[in-house]
Amino acid sequence: MKRRAFTLIELLVVIAIIAILAAILFPVFAQAKDAAKKTANLNNVKQIGVSTAIYTTDSDDVNPLAMGQRPDGQVGSWTYNVIHPIPEDWKTSDVWGTPERRNLSANYWANSTRSYTKSKDLYDGTGFQKLNNAADAADFAIPANAAKVYATNFVYNGFLHAWSATAIAQPSKLVMYWQGQGKQATNGRAIANPSLKCDGTVGGNCQFNAGGPPMVGATCGNSGACWEWYWQGTGVSAFAYSGSGLNTVRADSSAKFMKSGPANNLLNRNYNNTPFAQIALDTSPVSMWGCTAPGSNSGSQYACFFRPDSEFSY
Repeated sequence: MKRRAFTLIELLVVIAIIAILAAILFPVFAQAKDAAKKTANLNNVKQIGVSTAIYTTDSDDVNPLAMGQRPDGQVGSWTYNVIHPIPEDWKTSDVWGTPERRNLSANYWANSTRSYTKSKDLYDGTGFQKLNNAADAADFAIPANAAKVYATNFVYNGFLHAWSATAIAQPSKLVMYWQGQGKQATNGRAIANPSLKCDGTVGGNCQFNAGGPPMVGATCGNSGACWEWYWQGTGVSAFAYSGSGLNTVRADSSAKFMKSGPANNLLNRNYNNTPFAQIALDTSPVSMWGCTAPGSNSGSQYACFFRPDSEFSY
């Protein structure tokens, strides 16, 4: 019996067909994988939002803290622009290893809500690269013998620091947690973003103030900015997933995907739907808008998208 093999032409045709099918299907597989990660991540932040709602109920209607007060000779000095260890007890070799600082960190949002989430893995996002604090290597380098650290991709809206849950004007629209570190998670630390600029009088209280600075003596910027915001740096994308956006959970614990783009180097004045005023062509955010409360003559501004008093009608 004669056996007939493929000719070279037939073999090349088969290879070409396989290559064409692969070119068509691989992007579809990639999109499906990205969609699965986005869905899993959205479920994670949803659980954080629900856990925070339970925390708030147990805390007399007060939202988690986005900063603490330094106890070591700096009473009243708020850690509004400071990264915090997560968990609170992995730092042992410097000031963060003291009992006072550990207590401060334990009350920080990422640590205080952990007993309600019951899982450290909810905070780090799904499928993101985990970095070891390159920007803060001197203070937050992780030694080989350190206790197990947690990673965070989600950040907390710092304007909700010690703010009453019932005082939020639009809970279904106000973002409580969001992917404020872009497409990466950071080992061993957590942040609030944006944060209140609480650099005022020693011993003073600090809280969002619609009609002025967050505390007595706060040095709001030249434009009246009584807040600060943080990003990992140029080239870190504001698009965590396809669709040019980020996952969020709102103050009513509803989880939603939020469009944060497009990237075009043009100013975006849609204050009510995105946190960013401008996104560079490399997809990293450039700026946020600050808004003054309607009818206020103080000139004090806070990031429009994160104001707990916002009716989302700017």
